[in-house]
Amino acid sequence: MIVVSGWRRAILVALTLAALLSGGLYYFMTLRSGLDSVAAVLPELPASVAANIFVQPDYQKIPILTTDYAVSGQYTLVIFHQQSCPDCRRLDQALVGFQARRQDVAVRKIDLGEKWSADSTLRDFGRKIWWTPFVAIYGPDAKLIRTDDAGRRDGWKMVNKWIEYESARDSH
Repeated sequence: MIVVSGWRRAILVALTLAALLSGGLYYFMTLRSGLDSVAAVLPELPASVAANIFVQPDYQKIPILTTDYAVSGQYTLVIFHQQSCPDCRRLDQALVGFQARRQDVAVRKIDLGEKWSADSTLRDFGRKIWWTPFVAIYGPDAKLIRTDDAGRRDGWKMVNKWIEYESARDSH
């Protein structure tokens, strides 16, 4: 056991408190209600990109199919979303610039809430959703192009590559 005393102990305590306070301060500064975090994204979007919206599933009609949210004539990203998901928040930020460039892409987000499970999503949406964001990509003809599946994040990977491609294209 290491014994620290005197001024070294005071410095160690001060550094520990500073680390705890800065972490706690960061947590409380970034903590928002679900509505606040959605509203924070919307003002940044141009009016022509107002297609980035949360949709409220009709739980009276089960199973709810992701094809129900495909927008005819536009590419559509159907994203199962969770407010506490860091990858969901990063994707939201990346979509702001992406949709400014690609106004032919509609985004439909379905908030799963905090208490969801693969079994409840199988019942409600006809598919097991293992993680968030869970992405399904539809073409302008409303046909499925790519989706995530058990153990594979093909939709997620494709969206990220697409965003990177569009960003790189603009920088040239």
